[in-house]
Amino acid sequence: MDVKLCAGESFIWQSLLWGRDLLREGTRKRVGYGSTVSIYEDRWNPWPTTFIVVSPQKRDDLVLVSQLKIALGGWDGPLILDNFVGVDVGAILSIPTGNA
Repeated sequence: MDVKLCAGESFIWQSLLWGRDLLREGTRKRVGYGSTVSIYEDRWNPWPTTFIVVSPQKRDDLVLVSQLKIALGGWDGPLILDNFVGVDVGAILSIPTGNA
């Protein structure tokens, strides 16, 4: 829901929109299979306060979290090491995959 606050809105409506924005700041996506989670646009990285990847994008073809996993479901360590900076590497590899 991307409703914008307009001038003269009721206090209750202003409070609801404020709460929505606050909730968005503190939430992140759970990875699961990662087939719908964007590496660089979604908040999925367990990095405190931002939940976003800080590494610059090196490859245009690497866009979904599912591409960072191997066929058995674990993380592709060499691929992650080659494409992300240290803080992201540690954060990504700390996420349990359930299959590794």
